[in-house]
Amino acid sequence: MSRHAYIIIALTILTLGSCDRCLRVECLNGGVCLNGECRCQDGTERPICEMDACFDADGCPEGIACKYGRCECPDSLFGLTCQFEYPENVEGEYMGDADCDSWIGNTISFCNVNQTSNPLIYRVNDFAYGTYEIEFTTNTHFIVKQQTTGGTIGYEVSGEGEFRNGEFDYTLDIKSDYGGFDEEMTCDFHLE
Repeated sequence: MSRHAYIIIALTILTLGSCDRCLRVECLNGGVCLNGECRCQDGTERPICEMDACFDADGCPEGIACKYGRCECPDSLFGLTCQFEYPENVEGEYMGDADCDSWIGNTISFCNVNQTSNPLIYRVNDFAYGTYEIEFTTNTHFIVKQQTTGGTIGYEVSGEGEFRNGEFDYTLDIKSDYGGFDEEMTCDFHLE
């Protein structure tokens, strides 16, 4: 076979391969690619057939549209099916106590709480343990993802809690290796 024949065969293979619009399309959850688009098991066409909150048993509330598998929540609601109202603004200064299971015991606690650009995330400047962020998962419940606090010592914190009726009730697991002295404790906060 001549050199030109090999070149023609190679170009033909490249051309046929580039015509396959599904070559680089991956459809999830049993979807099948046809002409570069995913056809999902529920019969709809949408990008990659991601999990679809709109087709769950609850679906979107009446009057709220479903687009690409997600309920299009109005500005006042969030969640997979718009089931939560945004939390009330919790910014402010709070004072209360922290009951810790270490040598610190029960102590007065003071925090300044500020909202970030995300309406579900607030930055807590804790006088005792530095600065950390809380993230609301419902309109009252929040989590403290594992993070290192700012401040002189730099504690590693994680936890969860509630904000109701202007009061914080939450638990922090706190770790520190300040000056080579390892310390682990759990503190229950009540701030108002």
